[in-house]
Amino acid sequence: MAKRNRKDRREARRQAYQSDRKQRDDDSGGWEERRKFLVDEGTREKLGIYEWRSQAGEDGKAVRHKLHLLPPHADDPPINSLPLFVHPDIGPNGESYLCPKKMASVFHELKMPIPDIIKDAKCPICEEHDRRVAHYRKVKGDLSQSEWEKLWGGMTALRNHSGQWNEQNKPKSRLTWVCDAYDEESEKLGVGFWLMPVTRIYNEGLLDCMEDPDDPEDGYIDPFDEKDGCYFTFKRKGEGLGTKYSGFKLTPRKWDDDEDLEWFQGVMDSVPRYDEVLVFHTYEEMEEALAGMLAEEANEEPAEEDEPRSRGRSRGRDSERGGKRERSRSRSRDRDDEDGEEDEPEERPRKSKGRHRDPEPDDDEPEEDARPRSSKRKRRPAPEPEADEDDDSEKSDAERVAERSRRRKDRQKNKTSRHDEEDD
Repeated sequence: MAKRNRKDRREARRQAYQSDRKQRDDDSGGWEERRKFLVDEGTREKLGIYEWRSQAGEDGKAVRHKLHLLPPHADDPPINSLPLFVHPDIGPNGESYLCPKKMASVFHELKMPIPDIIKDAKCPICEEHDRRVAHYRKVKGDLSQSEWEKLWGGMTALRNHSGQWNEQNKPKSRLTWVCDAYDEESEKLGVGFWLMPVTRIYNEGLLDCMEDPDDPEDGYIDPFDEKDGCYFTFKRKGEGLGTKYSGFKLTPRKWDDDEDLEWFQGVMDSVPRYDEVLVFHTYEEMEEALAGMLAEEANEEPAEEDEPRSRGRSRGRDSERGGKRERSRSRSRDRDDEDGEEDEPEERPRKSKGRHRDPEPDDDEPEEDARPRSSKRKRRPAPEPEADEDDDSEKSDAERVAERSRRRKDRQKNKTSRHDEEDD
């Protein structure tokens, strides 16, 4: 490995970055701009980093990738990667936002300073999600198939986690620092960040590779160590939902001389802090984006068919979101799923055999197989709920958001008035 001058390395990375950025922008169709939780390209250039993404070969043929896994910045906790909980496809343009509620919890658990903007850990999208879940539990026994599909799709659209309803601690992806070790030219690009897929690479690939069966006491292989670390290699085949990963392997890294080790230490020193690449938004900004999404849903055309849902076999997830909203969500997913590295496809509901009960789950989201049963028995009319000024289930989604915003402003105004009176 030839000796590298740091200034020359940066210039090479800058030129490669500009070339990759132009190619990416030509192909992205605006997808990059919809990810509101990452800093823009100008900031990345100043930090000297780029986004690394895996890819398949021509016609989806398998391609082997080889990476240096880099430890986080010295000011960040010594973790493998940072879990990201994201609300995808919010608003008319399908933007993605970090969940302030869940990310504040992540930062707290990792003993990281919580950004001021999310210290109150309040998320309007989670609030709307919880309201929809509560409404679902009230009416799920009286829904037609089309009504159920629309309500279920509305709930799952607002999740901040990946996988099933009871996998609320499973992030959408993991922010991982890497350096592409495919060849010397790729190494010149320096530090990259990778939104590593959670299930198909981190859980089922990297974690298994880091287990050392020959050392029962420690049982751990550290691929991040600068001297005794490893290359992480794997294959990717296919595109979109047909993407497959295989051949996960950690190979011990051996430096030819001290100059190579010095170069790698320089790369490691270039890793920025996590909070330098993440973007959080205020409650009001996210509420505004949510209002746009709710307004879009309110303008949807009603479903043509409204048949009662039958007991027995569950339909696939691809039929569980109807109307315009589903089509708009699929547009943003097309790009996310192109590399198979974001918003992992959720499992399809299991087919039920015979009768099954419809229990209420303990967590805050309904069980995926929980479907109302048809019955020949006449149902007893449900009691009318007591009037409650805070019960906005009969209002439109746009009206609910406006009402919540008005009440919050009134509370803030009253709070300010009380402070003024105390000062007097």
